[in-house]
Amino acid sequence: QEQLIQSEKMSAIGQLVSGVAHELNNPLAGISAFAQLLLAEKRFPPDQRTAAETIYSEARRASRIVQNLLTFARQHKAEKIPTAINQVLDDTLELRGYELRVRGIDVRREYDESIPETMADAHQLQQVFLNLITNAEQAMEQRDGHHHRLTVRTRRGSDAIRIEIEDTGAGIPANLIERIFNPFFTTKPTGSGTGLGLSISLGIVREHEGRIWAENPPQTGARFVVELPITAPRTSGEQTALPHMQSMGSDRLRVLVVDDEASVRVSLQRYLAGKGHEVETTASGEDALVRLKASKYDAVIVDMRMPDLSGEQLFERLRSNDPAHAERVIFTTGDLVNEQMRRFLDGTGRPCVPKPFEFASFDQALPAARRRA
Repeated sequence: QEQLIQSEKMSAIGQLVSGVAHELNNPLAGISAFAQLLLAEKRFPPDQRTAAETIYSEARRASRIVQNLLTFARQHKAEKIPTAINQVLDDTLELRGYELRVRGIDVRREYDESIPETMADAHQLQQVFLNLITNAEQAMEQRDGHHHRLTVRTRRGSDAIRIEIEDTGAGIPANLIERIFNPFFTTKPTGSGTGLGLSISLGIVREHEGRIWAENPPQTGARFVVELPITAPRTSGEQTALPHMQSMGSDRLRVLVVDDEASVRVSLQRYLAGKGHEVETTASGEDALVRLKASKYDAVIVDMRMPDLSGEQLFERLRSNDPAHAERVIFTTGDLVNEQMRRFLDGTGRPCVPKPFEFASFDQALPAARRRA
């Protein structure tokens, strides 16, 4: 019963985080965009340029944290895709970055950069790594008076990737080390743990045809080792978030920006107008349909989530009634982790620029020349 309640709670949290992520990514897109506009100013004082660079880098950092939270909280069907293990570890450490800092734990990354991508479910592996890192934090916190260090290490073997997560806590008692992966077994105080984290991690690693075990290093603390087989990525024609497209030419384009966020509309209007394009903006999908019926545009930049008419609904209306404009749509969204949204975007064949965006992404996605039709 407790497991069922916890499962339902996690499902609700996943839905909540999705909405929060979208609401955060929109203002972050505005902050990032205006910082980019400031940095593009040729006569910007050096001290103010430094401030703008800080705003820009911190907006990107906040966006990565939001995306990592969204990735972790999202319920999804297990899917193995080409995965960079070092990147999954970095994303997980960023999720725990604040806790590690306030607890005074130094983080040492010892990555083997020659590790290839392997077929894996990054979401599930992040769950494993997050559990091991959190356990290490708690073990070190219980050992006062020591300078603590978390070491995350990767190594490439002949046919496997070895991941080590090592702490400087008190270690694991020898009589318990063989039992810690048993369901409901925990050494934590009552109410502090379910005893399921390591058993779930064991199941995930086994699903990846790998191994996981614990050991006590010679000096102090505990070390958890995960070995995953190196599986060659399958060749695939799947669409990425931003397919390669021809670079922008010198033609003056007519562009319609459809987004309910004022900061996104204004920043895109300023950037594209600065490139010499004719830009119109609207906050309404319904108003966009009226404009598209009355005039021709070379590109239509559409946000996926809007209150009156979503990007998906707008595109389907265009595909049915105005296929020429449907072929000119460029989507933007702050939630590319949403599987239903990804399936829709893959089916359209149209590019999607994730929020917060780099203006250069639109330089790639916009057509090279004015539409003649």
